[in-house]
Amino acid sequence: MIPSSAAVGRSIPRLEAHAKVTGRAEYVHNLSVPGMLMAKVFRSTVAHGRIRSIDVSAARAMPGVFAVYTCEDIRRVIAEPYYGPAFHDQPILALDKVRYAGEPVAVVLAADPHVAEAAAQLITADYDELPAVYDEIEAMTSEAVVHEVLKPAGTFADVKDLQDRVLKSHVQRGEVILASKLAPMGSAGGWSAVIASGKRAMTVRVNDVVGVAGFALPGNYVDILVNAQQDN
Repeated sequence: MIPSSAAVGRSIPRLEAHAKVTGRAEYVHNLSVPGMLMAKVFRSTVAHGRIRSIDVSAARAMPGVFAVYTCEDIRRVIAEPYYGPAFHDQPILALDKVRYAGEPVAVVLAADPHVAEAAAQLITADYDELPAVYDEIEAMTSEAVVHEVLKPAGTFADVKDLQDRVLKSHVQRGEVILASKLAPMGSAGGWSAVIASGKRAMTVRVNDVVGVAGFALPGNYVDILVNAQQDN
């Protein structure tokens, strides 16, 4: 027999309800501890671009500013300052280039949040703009390569073999590529594969397959070394 619960059929007050409705609840935004600094972020104004320069001198010189950091400062402590659940594709602060409008580029620390905000507005950055993608349809044929190298986080076993994979805009003879839907071509000999080379998918005729890793059924992702001729 399943024991009945004293809570069934009753209205149970939430533990934090009284504090919230009386305005006494503590929120992170309102917390204050001795020596605490406030951070304000300077963000990218372009969707995709190489960072030519970041000038934080005016922000650092502003009275009340404790410090101003860019990713070059972080890299002195963390050699590879990237994070992400499946791929380490997000730098703590933009490094070498920006990959979306609003990406954090620099951060200002000050005891007064208004000082930090004013200092962040003094930071300037210069970019060489790169092709950007603005919708999923355009992404299928876009010339933009946002992440040149894949860096699996190690969380998911099925993407670990993509470590340091370089994404390119075209397929070259003898190139290692990522392929899916590997299937025999019958009387024509060899294999046919749908491959992704960083910018688009295409069907190729594979004459030589060397060191197929993880191949079981068509549809699996495998690494292959190919002599590839694009089908017309």
